[in-house]
Amino acid sequence: MSRRVWLALALAAITAASFAASSVAAKLHAVSEARPKTVTRGLDYLHSRQTDAGGFGSMANTAWGVMGAVASGERMGNNAWSVKGKNPLDYLQANSHEAAATSFDVDNAPVYYARAIMAYVAIGRADRVYIAGTPRLDLLAQLYSYQDLTDASPTKGSFSPSKSNRYYVAEHNCLEYRDVQQLRGLHA
Repeated sequence: MSRRVWLALALAAITAASFAASSVAAKLHAVSEARPKTVTRGLDYLHSRQTDAGGFGSMANTAWGVMGAVASGERMGNNAWSVKGKNPLDYLQANSHEAAATSFDVDNAPVYYARAIMAYVAIGRADRVYIAGTPRLDLLAQLYSYQDLTDASPTKGSFSPSKSNRYYVAEHNCLEYRDVQQLRGLHA
């Protein structure tokens, strides 16, 4: 064989060996790099708070727990997150999202719906966003029902915690105190 062929074969062998070695090194590095202890303690705490129904006390807390666990690298659909055969998705599906969004522990329904949507997506069940909870509810439609669609409105496109109270939105859009007081005086 000519020198060029041997040189090409040698170069290919070196490249392949280098790629294989870097791949093995990356895998070893990933395995040796353990999860930080604070994250492990946080996940252990979540496990300790998980109820027999699969959730974390309330619908809002369950959505937060799901997002936190998934952000830490957990897969919420596996058996590690099941208690007595129930996991967080089971809990979210077994309860009413509308009741949760208007409960005493939720002060902003649009934020609740957005958080619930993100939890379903994090679990890997975005298909359930349109048939969520019991009774079945379209979470996205519920979220959109809080959107201000009034033409020429300064808050058009925003989401208000109250479908009928546009003054709440105005008060929380960085108006100065005197402007808020004036709005309250005009519409009291």
